[in-house]
Amino acid sequence: MSRFTISLHGGSASTNLVHYDDEPLQSGATNEPEFHELRGFTVAGGKLYVLNATGATGSILEFAPCSMFGTGTAWDYVTTFGNDPAQNLVHPFDLVVGWNGNVYVSNQSSKQSDASSATGNVITVYAGFTAISPGAYVETISGDPAFTQLRGLAFDGTTLYASDTGANVVQRLQNGAPPLSAIAVNEPDHLWYDGSRYLFIGSEDDGISVYDIQKGGTPTRFLDAKKATPAIASTAGFYLTTNHVYVADRKGNAINWYPVQAGSPPTTTGKGSTILATSDNPEFIWPNP
Repeated sequence: MSRFTISLHGGSASTNLVHYDDEPLQSGATNEPEFHELRGFTVAGGKLYVLNATGATGSILEFAPCSMFGTGTAWDYVTTFGNDPAQNLVHPFDLVVGWNGNVYVSNQSSKQSDASSATGNVITVYAGFTAISPGAYVETISGDPAFTQLRGLAFDGTTLYASDTGANVVQRLQNGAPPLSAIAVNEPDHLWYDGSRYLFIGSEDDGISVYDIQKGGTPTRFLDAKKATPAIASTAGFYLTTNHVYVADRKGNAINWYPVQAGSPPTTTGKGSTILATSDNPEFIWPNP
């Protein structure tokens, strides 16, 4: 079993981001923010960056490794940036490192559909993690295409993928060029790029589909949420290894895994097991570095 980290919608300040063996985020700093409504996270340059979606403005929390536990990796809070209302970081959902090392953050809003609105669905762009100072802001992408309910992001080195749950598409954004044709998927949410050829697309009610980046066309079903054993009540974050797919069940408060068979694309029988019951709704899951 691979080690992984999950973010939870709620929970206490010490258990919103935990390893599967319940090692939480830790802090020795006196200015530690409240960990609430945590969303996407990534590791870059040896540091952990986590989206905090609580309140009227969102923020990016930075953590560095520490040695408070005898096993695994714990993280020590360092600083917060991106929490200036003028930076359009409103209810952030996901983040990826994209072109030129810049950080792309998706902002979700179920009450706004105008992509040009400061509180709408936009993609916020920051300078790379290694160069950014707290609060530094570069630009905002909006309007083309107009997002309705922006959620997950993925980057394959050339294209930035952005799932729009409300429009039932995954947009394919280009650097300095018009977007490519969108991928039609029912209520896409979380995204996972396998590092070579396939984009896996999660839909809350349907499960996971797979899109062949090289061939294009229509995504095919990879894991059926209702037919899987155990069934998935609400598909949230997921990731694949050589042998398994790990899936966060948002409403089921559980992490499930299912065996994966190699192929083009990979397949699964959907016959797996629950490996972790969570204390709150899991949203994102990511393999530990």
